[in-house]
Amino acid sequence: PRAQRHRMSSTTEPSPWLSPSPILVAVQSGRVFNDSKDFVDAPLLVSRAECWRRWALLPQPPPSDALRKFVNDTFGPADSLLAPWTPPDHSTHPPLLSRLPAGAAREWARALNDLWPQLGRTQSDAVAAAAERTTLLPLPRPFVVPGGRFREIYYWDSYWVVLGLLAVDMRETARDVTANLLHLAAAHGFVPNGARSYYLNRSQPPMLAQMVHALLLRGVHGEAPPRPPPAA
Repeated sequence: PRAQRHRMSSTTEPSPWLSPSPILVAVQSGRVFNDSKDFVDAPLLVSRAECWRRWALLPQPPPSDALRKFVNDTFGPADSLLAPWTPPDHSTHPPLLSRLPAGAAREWARALNDLWPQLGRTQSDAVAAAAERTTLLPLPRPFVVPGGRFREIYYWDSYWVVLGLLAVDMRETARDVTANLLHLAAAHGFVPNGARSYYLNRSQPPMLAQMVHALLLRGVHGEAPPRPPPAA
């Protein structure tokens, strides 16, 4: 119900990514992508209305070649609305490393610390400008992703991300990550599993208060997220 209000607030056209969409069924059952997450993460290149118009022109069920052409012409790459972001407070030699014993433990921690620039992301302005064309939920600040096939910020993962960032004195990035989760809570009434519309029907263990507490213990403060307008 809460997720449904979000999906219908910006457009009257149904989502092509969410069940019971026949597009979703055809693409996933036809194995158009090796990873099923790639399709639900792929943004529309056209309006939802144009997407459904194109779909209506296809024979049903659509032949494999026609289905793949439809997807390629109508949807963009899964990561095309995200850009790499290097946290400005990242240091290759944080004080933590010098406090660890030389050897395997220090090198392991150094390798972990070197991952932060690889995991930073920021959203294109198009996410907020045309939210109905993507499953991404708009976020006000850059963020850190788990990596691999997971391109968006996640709730449970972010707790450990924040603790790791604070351990290497990346306080501003830890604040940004937490501020994004506070924004999601303000916008949707809870923090979803991840920052995608298909996660608006579930959450993860409630760790947001612990994140805020961890920031406060390190003297990190920030402004409250803006209150979103009422849902249509």
